[in-house]
Amino acid sequence: MLAGLFLLAAGEEEGFSDAEKAAVEAVTNAGSAALHAEIESSPVGIAPSLLNDSEIKAALEHAAQEPPDPEFDFAQTFDEIANGGILQDHPLMSMAFIDRSGQLIGTTGMDKALFDEVVGLPEVTATDGEARFSATLSGRLHAVQVSRKLADGSGRRLVAIQAVNLGGNSLLRKVLGTYPAGLVRDGQVVGEPMGGANPEDLKALVLDNQDSIPPGEGASQVFELGSGANTRIGAVSRVPGPAGKGKSPTVLAVLSLNTLGVVDRDLASALQSAQTRNMNKVPWPIIGGFLLVALVLGWYLPHMEGVAPLKRLAGEFQGFVAGTQHQIFHDTYKGAVRDVARSAVNAQEAVRIAVEDEFAAMDGDEEAGAPAPVAPTPSRARKARPAPADDPQEPSAIELPSLQDGPDAEIDSHSHAENPRQRVPARASEAKEDPNFDAASSAISADLGLSAAAPAFNAPEDGAASLLADDPAPGRQPAPPSDPREAYFQEVYDEFVALKQTCGEDTDNFPYEKFAAKLRKNTDQLLKRDGVADVKFNVYIKDGKAALKAKVVKG
Repeated sequence: MLAGLFLLAAGEEEGFSDAEKAAVEAVTNAGSAALHAEIESSPVGIAPSLLNDSEIKAALEHAAQEPPDPEFDFAQTFDEIANGGILQDHPLMSMAFIDRSGQLIGTTGMDKALFDEVVGLPEVTATDGEARFSATLSGRLHAVQVSRKLADGSGRRLVAIQAVNLGGNSLLRKVLGTYPAGLVRDGQVVGEPMGGANPEDLKALVLDNQDSIPPGEGASQVFELGSGANTRIGAVSRVPGPAGKGKSPTVLAVLSLNTLGVVDRDLASALQSAQTRNMNKVPWPIIGGFLLVALVLGWYLPHMEGVAPLKRLAGEFQGFVAGTQHQIFHDTYKGAVRDVARSAVNAQEAVRIAVEDEFAAMDGDEEAGAPAPVAPTPSRARKARPAPADDPQEPSAIELPSLQDGPDAEIDSHSHAENPRQRVPARASEAKEDPNFDAASSAISADLGLSAAAPAFNAPEDGAASLLADDPAPGRQPAPPSDPREAYFQEVYDEFVALKQTCGEDTDNFPYEKFAAKLRKNTDQLLKRDGVADVKFNVYIKDGKAALKAKVVKG
């Protein structure tokens, strides 16, 4: 680009290289060879086989009778036999019978009218044997096949014609590729231009260099067409066979892919070529300006390609923090930004798993001085749900997810209204009368004072007793019933123990003090929240085990 701008600024143009000229000449020669192959492979070559058909032989013998049979129409019989045989498989072909004087005695096919031109071709009347050649008929290039003369002395012979395939699947198109090209005869384009060629350019290339076209089938030298930045180069070659001979030959014209204005040049070769042509006055300020613009664009464009995705990623993180978005869509990015987004997602997941493992492993170490668990990320937060419809006394309850043991633990969201919900009996005697309970080990779920959407812990597999193993004060006795809160804890404990017994769980190592210590701690943490007036606990069955949920009562 810089070389082209320099040459334009210097008032000169760089010419086409020898390699580009050689390429155009080579493509022209290859195109001529492809045309020859298309003509030789035309289906007209099978037309003479019709002479071996028994019905045609009988029709020809009948037509040769003397005196002729006035009721016999050879043209109609020939048309029926040809269309029922060869033309049925090759509908683009046309055929005709001519006598020794060149008169048509029968025609059939799509282009029957073209035989008036065919019978006038010297190649049809100049030979007695079979021949295949090219001819330009009615503005299109055709392949022509002439059979031998019949041995009966009538001089009759079969002629077949079909337009040469120049479509997108033709050998010629495959050879030319994207090079602009076309066939030209008498100053007119034969057929359709190829490769997006301008018909006027094709005609000008042939007409301006008509006298320089070689008599053979090889490509001509390379000619220039146009002027200035629109200059192209091109070459021409005669079409193989009779179509490319005579005073009005049909020729193949091939143009270069690019004009002079877009020819690929690097700056060094352009400057060297300019100096060779005595262009000693180099406009260095202009060259420097172009170079500066290129450097700025070279820095700015990649910078913008990276900044825009980073801004979008930063916006996703802000939405994540604000709670308006719950994940980072790393699959929508590319390159290094995608790697950063994916790493952020993986880091978030690692933190979540670590928090879940911390909650799942909480036991007596917490009161012995172990650090408190880290609050989960906002994206994993659970929202507080209203109290179930069958419990109108408690306007709000904490939805507590359950954490399974192991590194692959997943959050299992619980609903206050189990489906179907199992009612918790007040005492073991009532539970025994309820047929809906199944015996299993116990589990306990309770909120640990995080946000209303925070995950909670579950008991390990050996039951809730191990969860409550941290006895805050050995030997401490339950508070007297005169304390309403302790009395409530005692009632919850009795219900929990009764339900564990109903479910077939062991309650021998499940003292009240360990259970009540947890209830006190959870109650104190939940009461610190804004708007919380009281905390209630609901005993229920989860997966066949006794479980506990904390509910907050709004003030």
